[in-house]
Amino acid sequence: MDKPIAYFGYSKKGLTIEFVDNSLNSPTAWAWDFGDGNQSTTKNPTHTYLALGSYVVKLTATNAEGTSEPFEMNISVGLVDGKIDITLLELIDKYMPSALRGEADMREKIALIQNYQLYLQPLVEIPFKVNEQDTHNERAWPGMVNMLLAQMVTMDIIVQGANQFISNAVIGAIDTEEDNEEETPEKENQDLKSIETGPTKTEWYENDYGVKKSEAIKNIAQAYSNATKAGGAIDQLKVIICQQASRLRIYLPMCGQLEHNTVVPRVGKIKTSGHNANPFGITKRMT
Repeated sequence: MDKPIAYFGYSKKGLTIEFVDNSLNSPTAWAWDFGDGNQSTTKNPTHTYLALGSYVVKLTATNAEGTSEPFEMNISVGLVDGKIDITLLELIDKYMPSALRGEADMREKIALIQNYQLYLQPLVEIPFKVNEQDTHNERAWPGMVNMLLAQMVTMDIIVQGANQFISNAVIGAIDTEEDNEEETPEKENQDLKSIETGPTKTEWYENDYGVKKSEAIKNIAQAYSNATKAGGAIDQLKVIICQQASRLRIYLPMCGQLEHNTVVPRVGKIKTSGHNANPFGITKRMT
């Protein structure tokens, strides 16, 4: 019997891939490299990736006669026929900093998703257009555009959450100060804490009675601070969003003009009522 010839098949659902060894010459050992820094020695492993993308998966197989040459296959994870095999809500959680994933409820996320679907639908042409009747059918959208949409929603959630957190913290600090005006000795034993989120600085007192609550507040405050500081999640998302939008030839005001863009006037009368009634004042289309 000759040494093995490595070969494999796979099936995928979202970010999870089930690999099946199809190597010839009855191997007894396997070495998988999933292309994201993870490996396995299982015959038929299942692997979940942390992000969408293309990964080069390698397999070598061994029997008593020796080890095969590596067999490589480039696998697109999370994408099927130009569309995406993962929900927008799942995508948003992937892009959201882990400490902030529970800070926005589902209704808020869905409302933002639908707003951006209304905004982007008339602008999508690459790799294919989205029909007006499919505006809120995320499965009918190109995968790359759904990724862009999820990134935009994630950025909005972080910005809105940071603003709301600061507002609530300031109101809470004022209420606490008014309630404790006459408790000067106790206040002297408190430890003054602060967090700076962008241009705003929020301060609060921590004592033995509020340690648990203050600890939770500090953790969230620190997460928002990390996300909104220079080079944080907001800046990183903006870079990715603008790269995606440029690749898809979609004009976004925050990204500036597209390179080598051509402005084409809309053909026909601009709608002033009903679906896609130009709520953003768009009178020209960037292509």
